[in-house]
Amino acid sequence: MFKNTPFEAIAKSMTHSAPKFDLGAAQEVLRPLQDNLKAWADLAQSQAAEAQAAMMETVEAFKGAKDPQAAFDAFKISSETAMALFQKNLKDAVALSVTQFHDTVEAVQKCHPYSVN
Repeated sequence: MFKNTPFEAIAKSMTHSAPKFDLGAAQEVLRPLQDNLKAWADLAQSQAAEAQAAMMETVEAFKGAKDPQAAFDAFKISSETAMALFQKNLKDAVALSVTQFHDTVEAVQKCHPYSVN
């Protein structure tokens, strides 16, 4: 006796849909997602490099501190640099998010059957 299990339903659907599948169209649909992920990876990589450079400057500043005042000044500069870097990174991340959001809205508007173009 035939039982309609979820697996069988999925297999049946895939069997009927397989001839209609267009790999080129699927890749075209996934391209914006890939571009978005690459943009985030590039942003994370550049931010990590900037953070590493700032950390190395801090280490060198602490190595050169000969008295408590010099150590305090190095710590102060390090804190200011960290806050500026945090602010820049946050600004860059928000800018990328907003850009990608607007791009997604535009793409949906172009594809939506009721869009006003």
